This record gives sequence, structure tokens and C-alpha cells, in this order.
Amino acid sequence: MISKELLKRLYLKENKTQREISKILNVSQSTISNKIKEYKIYKKGDKNKFNNNIWKDNQIDYVIINYGKKSYEEIGNSKIIQKTADAVRQMAQTVLKLGDPKEYDECLTKTTLLKRINISDSLMNKYIKKYGLPAIKRKIAFKREYNLIKISDFWKWAEKYKDIIYWNKFKEGVLGTEPKWTIEARRKFRETKPLNHGLNYTNEDDKYIMSAYKAGISIKSIAETLKRGEWSINRRITFINAERTRNINWTDEKKAELIKLSKEGFTINEISKKMNIDYGKIKAARERYITNKLKK
Repeated sequence: MISKELLKRLYLKENKTQREISKILNVSQSTISNKIKEYKIYKKGDKNKFNNNIWKDNQIDYVIINYGKKSYEEIGNSKIIQKTADAVRQMAQTVLKLGDPKEYDECLTKTTLLKRINISDSLMNKYIKKYGLPAIKRKIAFKREYNLIKISDFWKWAEKYKDIIYWNKFKEGVLGTEPKWTIEARRKFRETKPLNHGLNYTNEDDKYIMSAYKAGISIKSIAETLKRGEWSINRRITFINAERTRNINWTDEKKAELIKLSKEGFTINEISKKMNIDYGKIKAARERYITNKLKK
């Protein structure tokens, strides 16, 4: 843990830069920046810089969600933002290019939307790249590129592709008032799809699948018991067998890094490159150590 006293000594007394401190303590510069802000250790002129120039992902999300609903002052004064009205205006109009707040059609980031409708990052990317879900790309300063999706655009797209949406995971009301056609789409899904279609498998599911499969129980019976499709069970058996052949040692350090990167919003592909671990191993580990853990 980085103490306030240590940072005060390095930053104020020894006049080290944030970059120099990050190298001394062997942590990222953003960690040092966030700690300095948390402890309110400011040099002359720092406070204004922190308040107006550095934006976190959750702050950007907050601006997007509330733009057009609240004034710049109200957004800036919120506990999440804590910035001037002018800083909010510049972020919304100059950087995010959200346009006139009076005519603004509410947007969500790709990450916020996929969490709302409860799907994976890979499936959301498939919606965008393969099925043409409209997404506005924005690059925020030195950060990675964001995908912004208008809720009205999403509903227009969803009406066309309603048969590929997992309505059992998509809770009613998470995107506000729904179009009337969703009533029929949800009813059709309930009648034609297994109850657990598209939901993540738990460790208990996997244990049952393999024990039943080894005992000679048919795929059809296993699928009926777990309320899933036969294709899904066959695919899961292949996945489990493949996972068991992978010999990566998931130490506590590796798990902590995986969880940290996932919480920061990095995709499976990005985590794979950062940790130098195969995409499939990262995907399986995220399900085992994060998704299933949250369900318990």
C-alpha cells in the first residue's frame, strides 16, 4: 500500500515527478496520479489540473448518460465528476462530440450497454461488426477508442435482429421504456428457447455434464435436465475437455492481474496480449474466476 506520508515526501519534499515516483515504487503512473488525487497532495496549480484534465472511464460514462438531462453545473458538481461546468462542456462537445444537449439522443458506451443487456464483450463486438449495430467511435485523449451507441439506434437495430438477442438475460426496463414489439419478441423467445439458453455455465453445471456424459447419459437428457440446447451441451463438453488439456498455472498473482484488467474494461483479446496468454485460456479463466464467482 502506498502511504500518504511516503507520497508527500517524494512528491512535495523531494519534488519528484509522478513518472519518477512510479518507477521508484514500481507501479503505473496512473496509480500514482490517482493516489495523489485521493490524498489531496497538490503542488501549486495541480488542483485545477486534476479537476479539469484527467477523466476516468466512469466519469465519461456519467457524462454520456446524463448529457441533455442535467445541466453542465449539475453534472460537474456530482460526486463522481467534481469538475467545473466548463470542463464538462468541453468533454461533452469538443471531445465526445455529443452535439446540442437540447437535441441529444441518449448514448451509452459499448461496455455500459453490454452490462445492461447482460452479454459478453465478444458477443457485443459480433453485434457491431457482423450484424451492423450502429456504434460511434471516439478516441478520448490518450485513452483507447470508445464505442458510443445511441439507445434509439439500438432499438431500431434490435427490431431487425430480435431473433439473435438473448431476451432471457435482457431484463425489461434496463434501457428505459421499451418499444411495443418487444412484448412479442420476449414471448416468442420464452416459447422457442430453453430456459437457460445463452446463460453462463457454472462449475456445478460442468461437473454434472462430465459425470453424466461419462455415465453414458444421452446429450438430449443432459440438455433437458439443464434446460439448454443439445448443441450447447456438445460445445460445452468440447470446451471442458480442451480446458483440461491446458497446463497454465493460474497463480494468485495471475488471477489478480486478470481480475484487475477485466474490471478496467479490457477485452479478452487485449488481456491475452497484455498477459501473453492464449485467448482461449483467458476466456475460460474469466468465466471460472470471475463470472461464476459473482453468481455465488
